[in-house]
Amino acid sequence: MIEFLLQNPLLIVVLIGIITSVFGNKSKQEQQKQQQKQKQQQQRQQETRQQQTMSAEVEREERKPIADVNEDQLKKYAKEVSTHYEAEISDRKQEVEEKIAALRKQRKQAEKKANAFLSSTEKGASSSLSGNVKQPSMTVGSQKLVDAVIWSEILGPPRSMKPHRARQRK
Repeated sequence: MIEFLLQNPLLIVVLIGIITSVFGNKSKQEQQKQQQKQKQQQQRQQETRQQQTMSAEVEREERKPIADVNEDQLKKYAKEVSTHYEAEISDRKQEVEEKIAALRKQRKQAEKKANAFLSSTEKGASSSLSGNVKQPSMTVGSQKLVDAVIWSEILGPPRSMKPHRARQRK
């Protein structure tokens, strides 16, 4: 095998090229990763610098004496803020009142439907009693409940369709 390689120098050159390209790509990837890490660190440092400058500006603004601020400007600002919030509050109050009115209307409609249903069932019950028709009982016994649960498991989807995994051991 070594003799074959020594007789074909072109093959040796190709093998050396393949090996260097493989190792060269790895080193390029590592360099790119390092550059990305450096960029991220620089971005973090810039963000912290910006935050520090912002906090310093806020502290400077807070340290200004209140006497420097004009009272007329404060009053004007207070009036603007109060009118803005009053308008917002009145809008919200109107929206809430509309919702309350709609809910009351729904409640009245539901009461009317319930009363109509009750009156119709009472009429149906009185007519069936006069005809001696026996109504099914709505009482549910414990045995009926047990049977219902069993039948729901039997007729329901198979266990494979609703898997419940047991707790995994650590």
